[in-house]
Amino acid sequence: MKLSHWIAAFGFTLATAACGGGTEPATETNTETNSSTESNQGTQNQGSNSSEEPIEVEYTSCEDLMLALVAETESYKDLVATLPDGKHGIRIENVPQGDSPMYDFAVFEDSQTHVVTLGRYTANAETGEIFEYDLIMDEMKPLEADPRLLKMVSEVCP
Repeated sequence: MKLSHWIAAFGFTLATAACGGGTEPATETNTETNSSTESNQGTQNQGSNSSEEPIEVEYTSCEDLMLALVAETESYKDLVATLPDGKHGIRIENVPQGDSPMYDFAVFEDSQTHVVTLGRYTANAETGEIFEYDLIMDEMKPLEADPRLLKMVSEVCP
């Protein structure tokens, strides 16, 4: 992303926040209070570092499984560990359309005056691959996904 595009996007974000405008995302999940549009993501494996332990949540939707795959990456855990309790979440920005099997997610912090996007992730519903967007390098970096969740991708996601 060119610096001028980043500045324009940042300016739009500030202007939107100042005016109290903006659009509501289609789906938001607050990972601390687990208020969501029926998402199983967020609390199922907190504190679990072992990929040997069985997963106790049964995922019935591909969307919930993709959210869980992102939430179980070290990158996501490190990012939200620095945020105040109850003041962050993850929202779905795009769902698979046409030939693209990709889900796009944004991690956000909700302050009193505005919402800040802190990270962006993409999940491939066909393979379970997870990517993190690196704003500085303007590239998608592959992340290691939880192997227990990867086993479920072919069963849950068509």
